[in-house]
Amino acid sequence: MALSQADRISFSLAIVSVPSKIASINLAQASIQSQIVQLQSLDAANSNLMTNPNNWINAYQPEFNYIDGNLRTTVTEQDIQNAAIKVLGNSFFPNNPNVSVPSLAPNNVWTKLDPFALNFAIGKNYSESYSVVPNNEALLTAAIQSYTGLTPPATVMASANAYIATLNAELAVIVSNDPNSTNQTNNNAAKTNITTVILPALNTFLISEHLPSLQTAVTTRASFLTTRKAQLNAILGTISQDISSGAITSSSGYYGQRYSVLALRLNALGGSLTQLSALQTASNAQDGIKASIRSNANAYYQFCPTSSLKADASGLNILNINDTSFLTAGMQVYIVSDTQEEIIRAVKSINGSAVTLNDVVPAKYRISDNARLYVDNT
Repeated sequence: MALSQADRISFSLAIVSVPSKIASINLAQASIQSQIVQLQSLDAANSNLMTNPNNWINAYQPEFNYIDGNLRTTVTEQDIQNAAIKVLGNSFFPNNPNVSVPSLAPNNVWTKLDPFALNFAIGKNYSESYSVVPNNEALLTAAIQSYTGLTPPATVMASANAYIATLNAELAVIVSNDPNSTNQTNNNAAKTNITTVILPALNTFLISEHLPSLQTAVTTRASFLTTRKAQLNAILGTISQDISSGAITSSSGYYGQRYSVLALRLNALGGSLTQLSALQTASNAQDGIKASIRSNANAYYQFCPTSSLKADASGLNILNINDTSFLTAGMQVYIVSDTQEEIIRAVKSINGSAVTLNDVVPAKYRISDNARLYVDNT
């Protein structure tokens, strides 16, 4: 069935409009790209701000993990990237209703503008809890203190050896290069307590197997660890967040410093990385639109082969067009523009880009008005 006049005009316009539409999108993309470059620079600067607190968090958390058995999470650039594009289950904008986030019960979804601060931001996991480090000091201390004269010696010996292994691993991760002299003095004291107090006591037990002396040593160590935990808590800090508004009500230490930079990057409206991700998505979408425009035009071309004019009509029976590949002598063709009605002609001959028709085409059919020649191929 032949196309209607309205369909012919519409399809042919879609074909000849491709260059102008693509050019318009390219201009928009150029503007977006300019903004992307600026935001990339700003986000890189923001990322640099996070390097120092994040590195110190990563340096101090391992010791704390061995002491209290709470395996603290680390924040990677991929975590931040995932949060910016709201990947399902991302760390800073919880969005999986099927995974428990106690502060966000019952929906388990964070909808505020600033990133959620009560899980990864303070070393916890997605569900605001910790995984447990096996054979941590807290577990071993409790076990040794619970032993009695009836406890099998092999059991006590195994705990002592496990404690020695834990202390040696802990000793290896205690920070040794903090430029803050108070922090480093405390770090050195933590090392000394291990090397000159608790480890010697444990090694002595392996020889003497005197349980009361071992229990006295681990009790003394537990007292020291109360002080050490307070020091580590002060260094790492805390964050308090109003769940109803998302506002940070207080923060301290490296956790607080890191979060302030995370907010600069991830705020849902003004974050540098959030905006950058949105612009990159927009640019990619424009690529998709261009591909769709071309694909649609190719589809229309099968039914309504079309060519734009290479030069304005001159009032003669010869038209110069950009594409003559679909034409043959004797073929009926249509000519139209955005300002002139559709007229029907027949092809007499084709010579290069020049098409000789059986009648004149008025000069009012102009390139600027999307003047075009097409055939009905249905």
